[in-house]
Amino acid sequence: MVLADGTTLAATVTARDEAHDLAALRVAANNLPTAAIGDSDSLRVGQVVLAMGNPLGLTRALTMGIVHTLGKGESGRWIQADIRLAPGNSGGPLVDVEGKVIGINSMIAGGLALAVPSSLVIRFLAGDTHPAYLGVRVQAVRIPDTENDHGLLVLETINGGPAARGGLLPGDLLLTAGRATLHDPRDLPATLRDLTPGTPLPLTILRVGVRREITIVLGESPAGGQ
Repeated sequence: MVLADGTTLAATVTARDEAHDLAALRVAANNLPTAAIGDSDSLRVGQVVLAMGNPLGLTRALTMGIVHTLGKGESGRWIQADIRLAPGNSGGPLVDVEGKVIGINSMIAGGLALAVPSSLVIRFLAGDTHPAYLGVRVQAVRIPDTENDHGLLVLETINGGPAARGGLLPGDLLLTAGRATLHDPRDLPATLRDLTPGTPLPLTILRVGVRREITIVLGESPAGGQ
């Protein structure tokens, strides 16, 4: 590993999260300079952010933009910003106007920069690499003439997963999970990301037109699933 001042240190990979392209490195060194960590959960759309990295061989290049949206991906939330990234920016910090790191830049999608929120990175470094897991595949549907006009249709329950063990069936309509109302498939992983394996999750469902309340004990995600 090469530091900004050119110092080279031997590093050991201690953890990986392939879903978010994260790795934790350990070095045998003391008193290294550190960056202040900001609170990504307090970000708002329109907030000014800056990205630093080494794009295309340039050293410590800086770009500026604003938070476009706080998106929800199938593996959790992403910070999306209208910042230009290039090969070499991945792994660099996304910072707020106070210079606090609020994300780790990862990739470009649809012309927007995607960064892993600092809150998720903190959980990763604490060893929480496997989020809670329900074990379903869903799609959004409209539900006319009901209190909830949208829901998630269960297309599949993963064999041996928490949903299948807990009695959820293909064809069930998910209306709520915990306190969250489910309108979009991205709402489900957004709910699960703050929960841990072993947590009982109350679900409100429609089964053959009948509203039911069931509780599923969440498992551990095998690979960032939902």
